[in-house]
Amino acid sequence: MLDSIVQKIKINTVKSLTQPGRTLDIGCGNKTYTKHMPNPVGVDIDGSFEGKESLPDYWMDARELGFVNETFDNVCLLDTLEHVPEVDVVVKEAWRVLRPNGVLVITDPNDTVLFWARLLALRFKDAFRGNPDHVHKFDKDRLVELTTPLFKLEKTIPRGIFTGYAFRKGEQWGIL
Repeated sequence: MLDSIVQKIKINTVKSLTQPGRTLDIGCGNKTYTKHMPNPVGVDIDGSFEGKESLPDYWMDARELGFVNETFDNVCLLDTLEHVPEVDVVVKEAWRVLRPNGVLVITDPNDTVLFWARLLALRFKDAFRGNPDHVHKFDKDRLVELTTPLFKLEKTIPRGIFTGYAFRKGEQWGIL
């Protein structure tokens, strides 16, 4: 039940951060959120997706996306960036495939709130195992530092369990 509530909140948050047009969801998994985005394309690194009812549209590494420059109006990294060792490379790839004035949407989980939510839901194993596959921890300042000068923070939506950010690509910011 907790997961479905979080999913609904995240879907509404992502909808409010994206703009009309084509959307790339990097790290889409089984496309739980992808299907709610405008004109979506989901990519994920090849992994254990056997038995999932929905698979990514493409198997790709986020550090080397197989799309031409300026293909998408939105690029989403929903609870994904903390899993990627080379975050600077992924942000540059997102910038490359975004059209001018495109939006980079990042959601970042709040591990402390998730711990207590899982504990209160009597999901002790989930609460105490934490997130061993996270290689980074982000907050607003760290994300702004990471995305500057390629993007400018446009909107922040704190939701307790996670925070959603919209970063705008502009012609004046960053040249690869």
